[in-house]
Amino acid sequence: MIMIRWKDNATPVDVRAARDLWIGLSQKVNGFDNFSWLVNTHAGNSYYQHVAILDFTSAQARDEYEQHEDHIRLMELGNNVVEAVSEVDYVVK
Repeated sequence: MIMIRWKDNATPVDVRAARDLWIGLSQKVNGFDNFSWLVNTHAGNSYYQHVAILDFTSAQARDEYEQHEDHIRLMELGNNVVEAVSEVDYVVK
């Protein structure tokens, strides 16, 4: 799970580009089972504006995702338009 705060210069086109790269990765990487894109609607805690939930079948699938050229493009985009992220790895039990 990745919580995202965008820089003031981030445009809706930038946000869609990031989301679309994740959607594409979920279709290209074996074991990247699900991608969810959430918008923070909590008025009292609006620091993070979006949440991306990525579900992988294994650590190997996650590693493949992290090395994929589209993930590298996503990180390059993020360097320009993301102010802060908070990442949480979790297991559903």
